[in-house]
Amino acid sequence: MLSIIVSIIAILSISLNIMQCIYIRDVYNQINFINNHETNKVITKRFSLKGTNMLIAKLNEMLSINRKMVQEYKLKEEALKEAITNISHDIRTPLTSLDGYFQLLLEATSEVEQERYMGIIQKRIEKLKHLLEDMFTYMKVQDESYRLYLEPCNITKIVCENLFLYYENFKVKGIEPKIDIPEKPIVIEGNISVLNRVIDNLINNSLNHGNDYIGVTLLDEGDFVKLIFENDIEDEDNIDIDNIFNRFYKQDKARTVSSTGLGLTIVKELVDAMDGKIIANISKGIFSIEISFMKENC
Repeated sequence: MLSIIVSIIAILSISLNIMQCIYIRDVYNQINFINNHETNKVITKRFSLKGTNMLIAKLNEMLSINRKMVQEYKLKEEALKEAITNISHDIRTPLTSLDGYFQLLLEATSEVEQERYMGIIQKRIEKLKHLLEDMFTYMKVQDESYRLYLEPCNITKIVCENLFLYYENFKVKGIEPKIDIPEKPIVIEGNISVLNRVIDNLINNSLNHGNDYIGVTLLDEGDFVKLIFENDIEDEDNIDIDNIFNRFYKQDKARTVSSTGLGLTIVKELVDAMDGKIIANISKGIFSIEISFMKENC
C-alpha cells in the first residue's frame, strides 16, 4: 500500500514538473513573440498553477511599464526631430540675412551706408543671439532632472529693471507702455535669473505683436502676486489661445527672424518650475498673459 502511495506521489510530482516546464516554455514563447513584434499583447495563462500566476501578473506589469517608457521615448524623439527642423529653419533665415548685409557693407562706398549696414548687422546678431538663447533654454528645461534653486526675489525691482532696458525699443516702436507697478517691494519665492528670462521674453512678445498698446501690471493680492502683460492685436481669430504655450506655435505674422515660436513655451516651463501659474486670454482686441506667484512665507 505504501509503495502505491509513493508511486502516485512520484507520478504527480513528475506530472507537475512536466506541467511547469510546459508552462515556462509557453511563457518564454509568448515573451519572445512580444519582444520581436510591435504588439500590445500581454502574457496569458494557458492553465492555472499556484505561484506562477503571480509571476505572470508581475511580467505583464513590467511589460506595461516598458511600453509606456518606449512610447514616451518615441514622443520625445519625434519632438526632438521637430525641434531640430524648426530650429534649423529659424537659424538659417537670420544667417542668410547677415551674409547679405555683410556683402552690402563690403560694397558700400560712403560712411553713411557703412554705418547703416553695421547697425542692421548688429540688430540681426542680437536677434540670432536671442534665438540661440531660446533654444538652449528650451533644451535645458526639457531635461527631467532640471531643478531650480528658489530664493526670495524682489519682483518689483526685477520687472522695473527689465522694462528700463527696453526703453529705446519702446521709443523706436512709438509706444509708451502703460505701467502699473507699486512702489513698495514685493517679494516672492523664485529664481532671479529665471525671472529675468521670463520677463524679457514677455516684453519681447509684447513688442513683436503689439502695435499701439502695451501694458504691464504688477498686483499685490495678499498671499499671491499677479504679473500681467498686455498688448493689442489685429485679429483675434489669428490666435489659437489653446495652443499659445505649445512649442513652436506661431501666428502667421510672427514668422520673423526674431521668433522661434519658443518664447511663450519657455515662459510657461520656467513659471511652472518656480511653482507659479500662467494663463493667456483675449478680450476686446487685447491679448494678455497673467502669471501668479505665491508671496514669500505665505
